[in-house]
Amino acid sequence: MSLIVQINNYINENNIDIAFVIVIIGLVLTPFLDYSWIISIIASLFLKEDENEKK
Repeated sequence: MSLIVQINNYINENNIDIAFVIVIIGLVLTPFLDYSWIISIIASLFLKEDENEKK
């Protein structure tokens, strides 16, 4: 299996939101890329609340 398929399977099995992964990647890349923090801010707009917490 390719690395991308393995990562996709891991994310689906553990119910991880892809926007959260993008936020973390943007924060990690901040020292290397000048405006990667903007990616984190935009991705954080797409984070969903857990439906179980609403109840």
